[in-house]
Amino acid sequence: MAGQKCFECGGHDFWVIYPVPGRYLCVRCPWCGEVYSVLGVAPYDREDKSQTEGPMATQTEILLAHGVKNPEITIRAAKDAGLPLAAACVVLMQETAGGSRPGQPMIWGHDKVNTGGTYTKGGPVTKENYLAYKKAVKAGRIRRQGVGDCQLTSSEYQDRADTKVGAWDPYSNQWAGFAGLARLISKYGVQQGARRYNGAGPKAEAYGRRFLASYNIWQGWLQGITDEGAVTGTVGSSHQQQLLLND
Repeated sequence: MAGQKCFECGGHDFWVIYPVPGRYLCVRCPWCGEVYSVLGVAPYDREDKSQTEGPMATQTEILLAHGVKNPEITIRAAKDAGLPLAAACVVLMQETAGGSRPGQPMIWGHDKVNTGGTYTKGGPVTKENYLAYKKAVKAGRIRRQGVGDCQLTSSEYQDRADTKVGAWDPYSNQWAGFAGLARLISKYGVQQGARRYNGAGPKAEAYGRRFLASYNIWQGWLQGITDEGAVTGTVGSSHQQQLLLND
């Protein structure tokens, strides 16, 4: 990666991802929309065909290159939940370092609560131990713990995942977390929405600040890129642009 200042609007640092090996990638400035070449050092020349030789990087490849471990599920869950993909990537990175790999179990959180012997903190989330946990919670024997890729903790988030397959299922888990985060961001903006997703207090405030900074970086990486590797003709959706303006 390389930090760059936009030639068009100036003053704003943003990050340019170097191309996935064998792939071409151009990016847009998240603030003004100027398109940059593969190395991010000059505006992209649409007439210079040498800049676009070879296939372009896809959303899936960009997510994998930056630590999101199950991009197919993440892309689908974010779309279904109405959450900008950049925000979905950030919450996964901040909660569980990119989520679980395909075919691997998600993990339980490490909150300082009694497990009641139903699960192991930091251990694998399974259908069996999740259902045992939920039964113990409903009986009032234990308190709630973060579950899976999005570390779903409240009854609202866990119950939302359970309307699909269940909170132990990666798609259900991500979709539930993304749907709740989308509502918070829509109401409060990126930074404060993320803060409320995490909780309250100084640590949550710091979480929100980190989230916004990472969100703008991810926006730069993903702006206009489809999962077929195409660059769209607009600077992202109006909803995504409004989220940037709200913060």
